[in-house]
Amino acid sequence: MAVRKRGKTWVVDYRVHGKRYIRAVGPSKREALAVEGKIKGKIYEGRFGDKESLPVAVTFGELIQKYLEHFVGRRSIATETIHLNTIQSHFGSSRLLHEINRIDVEAFRAKRLGTPTMYGRPRSHASVNRELAVLHRLLARAVAWEWIEKNPASGVKKLPEEKGRMRFLSVEEAGRLLKACPSHLYPIVLCALETGMRRGEILSLRWEDVDLFRRMIYVGRTKTGVPRHVPVSTRLEETLSRLSSRDVSEYLFHWGAGSGRKGKPFKQVKTSFANACRKASIEGFRFHDLRHTAASHMVMAGVPLRVVGEILGHTTVSMTERYSHLLPEHKIRAVEMLPDWRGSSPGQLPGHQSA
Repeated sequence: MAVRKRGKTWVVDYRVHGKRYIRAVGPSKREALAVEGKIKGKIYEGRFGDKESLPVAVTFGELIQKYLEHFVGRRSIATETIHLNTIQSHFGSSRLLHEINRIDVEAFRAKRLGTPTMYGRPRSHASVNRELAVLHRLLARAVAWEWIEKNPASGVKKLPEEKGRMRFLSVEEAGRLLKACPSHLYPIVLCALETGMRRGEILSLRWEDVDLFRRMIYVGRTKTGVPRHVPVSTRLEETLSRLSSRDVSEYLFHWGAGSGRKGKPFKQVKTSFANACRKASIEGFRFHDLRHTAASHMVMAGVPLRVVGEILGHTTVSMTERYSHLLPEHKIRAVEMLPDWRGSSPGQLPGHQSA
């Protein structure tokens, strides 16, 4: 049994029947020594049982470090790290996990909502909700690792959000955009339109991920961490077949000679994409909206929502159901394709004889 300091907190570290317990006391060494004496008394009298199990003195900083090790390999680790830095800045690295309760989580939500963005604009509800989701995942891992008993973020309500932006191009607009794309951007935009893949998934594509014979793309690093296979259309197959970069780079989309970065993959195409949109007279359109365009046109063509979700890599049905509003017109078209059951007497009700 020992009394020692972890950060700013004194803890009592002891074992009973081979099981280790660490009890956090507080900033006072005297109180920690007093607690140690009480525990010794209970052990001596045989009154120490499983109900005496006390929280492990793990700090918030230790949890984040362990969590990042667990999260490594995910494509979205950069975004996750940004949110974790915000969370750690609020709660502090040395704060003990078991000291955090639901009130603290709600206070974090309120503070973030009242904190302007770096541009001085009001912070959106969606932005705060993304940070709350990361905090919930973080504390859920602490529960799984038996560092805390319950997740204090559970039950904390998300802020109401406006319905998501669902901008997508018509066929005519998409054609104008493709014509406005420079040679390096054209296959990237076409790939997004034909597959619905995310920008990061497209730009990180390697030749080893593409099977043009079977017309399939393997997406290993995804936002959700779940790999998937994406089918390749004949239009995209023809375009990718014309790319002569296998001997230059392992990546499909990369810098060329004279750039100083020959063979290295593009990290982004923001400027060239914005220029193409401006040239095509398309306003208020983001690269991610190409994904919405692909999904929307698949739904309008009658592709089942389940299949669309599988191609896009959605992990929940609700994510794909955002496109369900596009179905009514095509459902009507479907029933109009049924045969005319009335035979030669259209308009006559059953059992009714005309006068």
